[in-house]
Amino acid sequence: MTSRRSKIQLVRILEKAGLFALNRRRTVSRIRALLYHRFGEGEKEGCVSRKTFRKQILYASKKFRIIQPDRLFKDYNGGYGVVITVDDGYLDFYEHAYPILRMFQVPAIVYLTTGFIDRETWLWFDKVEYIMQEAVEHKFPFTLADSEWTFRRVDLPHLLGWFKGLSVEERDSYVATLSEKLGVHLPEAAPKRYAPMDWHHVREMAENGIAFGSHTCTHPILNQISSERAFPEINTSKERIEAELGKPVVSFAYPNGDYNEKTVQMVREAGYEYAFTTRYGFVSLKDSRFTLNRMAIGDRPLIYFRQDLSGIDILKESTRRFFRLNR
Repeated sequence: MTSRRSKIQLVRILEKAGLFALNRRRTVSRIRALLYHRFGEGEKEGCVSRKTFRKQILYASKKFRIIQPDRLFKDYNGGYGVVITVDDGYLDFYEHAYPILRMFQVPAIVYLTTGFIDRETWLWFDKVEYIMQEAVEHKFPFTLADSEWTFRRVDLPHLLGWFKGLSVEERDSYVATLSEKLGVHLPEAAPKRYAPMDWHHVREMAENGIAFGSHTCTHPILNQISSERAFPEINTSKERIEAELGKPVVSFAYPNGDYNEKTVQMVREAGYEYAFTTRYGFVSLKDSRFTLNRMAIGDRPLIYFRQDLSGIDILKESTRRFFRLNR
């Protein structure tokens, strides 16, 4: 039996033993905020397929109460709550996920990178992936932080991790250098596979159960830029969405999930009511409303989705932490 099959079998044993149901009841007052990014027609790395998403929505609708996200702390009064959140604003949400949500009358919230929606930019990590995918060379030398590295296409996550630690200026410089070294021209507008939705899509969905929040203007990691640059990213994106939709934008999602005390304060000052990180965990009504947890959801067998929503992984981590602290 392969390692993957062994893991699935173990998870099924836990479910059949009643641990999923037991932990759901134990955490009945906690909200599950689900985090998505990309969607696709079929299986594709980094995307949740239409088929998988449909199964996830059916299960969540059956076992939980899916909450209207822009009224999260107004309407929720306990009891198996789920919030569906989607970051960035890719066109594939409109093409693949929105039809399913509308079919089952399920609400969700999309956190828009407004400069992306306005076609003023496309997302830097997509540029890096595009360069790596289009390059003729599969293996190449590259200088990072004054050290020589040899990268392959499969090293993309490692390369992105390096770039996340850089300032915006350094990162953009390295992206340009990577493009030049590998002889890959970066288009001004995002290629089709990285395309954003447009404001027509946003307005249509806003009339049919989809809420919208802010994810900044250009997707910088906010705790790596100055307050003078960060506040317009936080505030202008809010104003842009409000101008298009004619209604208040009440929530925010930190790019890359990163924040510090200053960014939290700026989000408050901009007039948001709550904000999400990407830290894995449940949401409690007792939590700080400006550093809320989410649960990243991928295109995995449905048994793992059921495990995520049961909170078994959170219980495992709490148990491990307890034993580490009490050795």
